Amino acid sequence: MTAFEYAMEPDEAVKSSIHEILRAYNREHFEILDEREIAITAKDDDGAVVGGVYGTMFGQWLEIEVLAVAPGHRGRGVGSDLLSRIEQAGREHGCRYALLNTFDFQGRDFYPKYGYRQIGEIQGYPLTGSQHWFVKDLR
Repeated sequence: MTAFEYAMEPDEAVKSSIHEILRAYNREHFEILDEREIAITAKDDDGAVVGGVYGTMFGQWLEIEVLAVAPGHRGRGVGSDLLSRIEQAGREHGCRYALLNTFDFQGRDFYPKYGYRQIGEIQGYPLTGSQHWFVKDLR
């Protein structure tokens, strides 16, 4: 018999055990298993992090998970520089494409300026906004 357990705000151990089941299954089907995480931070003169970007390089893809710049440092090219640097790092590690998603109030208008093409959108997420998926050819 199978017992089921319900948890609101599950701890890391629960989430990790679920992810490991999926990763084990995926490893049986992916033609490549080499996955590398990457992060680039931007710091002010005092050494405080004022922005950063991180993601995962997997096969020929760079998946950008988060790009964020502190409010007082926006509009100064920090986000553009972070994006450019992670793309270059991806190229240097064999990535041919980049993938990311963003909300309408975040980077929907930002990423197309740097060659990203929208490939998907969900309206009404989480309630009245929208979520957008973008790709870029890094070659």
